[in-house]
Amino acid sequence: MKKRIAALALAFAALIPTAVCVSAEEEYLPTVYIADSVWYKDKSQPMIMDGKDGFCISIDAFGALPSVTVDYDSTVNAIRLTCGEKAFSADAATGTVISALGDTTLRILNEYGTVYLNVEDVCGYLGLDYEPHFYSNGKRAVRINDGSGTLDTGILVRMFVNQKETLSRMEGEPISDVCTEIIKANDAETLDAAVARLEKGDRSFILAINAELILSYGSTSRLCALMGKIFSSGIPVSLYAQMENADTALHYVHSANVRLLELMHRGITLFTPTTELIENDIALIEQRGLIITDFTFKEVK
Repeated sequence: MKKRIAALALAFAALIPTAVCVSAEEEYLPTVYIADSVWYKDKSQPMIMDGKDGFCISIDAFGALPSVTVDYDSTVNAIRLTCGEKAFSADAATGTVISALGDTTLRILNEYGTVYLNVEDVCGYLGLDYEPHFYSNGKRAVRINDGSGTLDTGILVRMFVNQKETLSRMEGEPISDVCTEIIKANDAETLDAAVARLEKGDRSFILAINAELILSYGSTSRLCALMGKIFSSGIPVSLYAQMENADTALHYVHSANVRLLELMHRGITLFTPTTELIENDIALIEQRGLIITDFTFKEVK
């Protein structure tokens, strides 16, 4: 198991384009992970510490989770966060949370020209998960998740931090076997074949699924069964859409993730472009919380 995790970590690191990888010269380590991605404003609004163990992140970072809605009225210093049936309102100046059970206090900081909220407090109110992460050089990060992120945190970190001197410590000996085969699931038969390999214990490939296949798959129960086996296998999975422009592709990928969230309570955050991306396209994709892969499709033989 430990060897497979190490192999997957190397495979995930290979998926990320050079522009996303961190160079040693930049000395940059992500501080805020949102589900299965780094928050796109992490460099301008990084996580800050409130005391020794208090992780605080920008109010906007919570809104980057698919199920969380953030409303902030600066004129009256009022904030409201909603996640499904759970919600709370607070005074952004004092941190007072109005509740039917009595007023409580939310830890709030104002830094970098924005409102920062205590991660533990907010996750407690909204039923979100959070996980602190400690890099081997002593720096810290935090990950918040509403269930849409499915990756192990150690693997997630290695997707964005691949310098030996800054890698967080992971158990297990590194091995040289890396997933290099890419299966392009453009139809139900190819998806079935990929799952059949998983059932035989073969996890040596990366699976790219056409978003249109997710949307058009007729049997809901069959789709749930297949995706359940794919998600539980731990292999890298991405979505793509064979469209002429990034806007249209994003629409299909988003719609596919909506269906997956409804059926499986989890989505797919890796996105494989099928056309050349311009700078604005990349920014839009990352704002949606997607991670751009950089690999060539390979059909199942």
